[in-house]
Amino acid sequence: MTSHKYSLVKIPTERIRAAWPDILPFIQKVVDCAPDELTVEAILNRVLKKQEDLMTVISPDREVVAAFTLSVRTMDTGKRQLCLPVLAADDFHLWMDDVFPQLGPIAEACGCYQVRAIGARPGFSKVFARYRKIVNVRHDISLEI
Repeated sequence: MTSHKYSLVKIPTERIRAAWPDILPFIQKVVDCAPDELTVEAILNRVLKKQEDLMTVISPDREVVAAFTLSVRTMDTGKRQLCLPVLAADDFHLWMDDVFPQLGPIAEACGCYQVRAIGARPGFSKVFARYRKIVNVRHDISLEI
């Protein structure tokens, strides 16, 4: 078993409300970047209804350093994608090497052919470009101009 400095942790549905105060600042960052598309209430509702999983990245110091939602999307062709529709963090470079490769086995277990992260911040594509070969990542950039 590989040891990781940063851990990927799924928040069980019954623990979401208790964990929400630590996660909300990250979710709010995403909503602030895409206010015409997302609301905090809608994101919370989707994870409570188990439409999306709520994931966190935990540092070696046991602090939440990132939060994102995870869902499986079936394409028109029948292929499945593991999607990260809401992803927020600071200092991606500190934890991505530990956490992003952990998504590959999750995608495979769900029968997904790729992991797709969606970001709304400038520079998002540069951060994720290097992970394309690791887990066949496809990224979208949604910039308001």
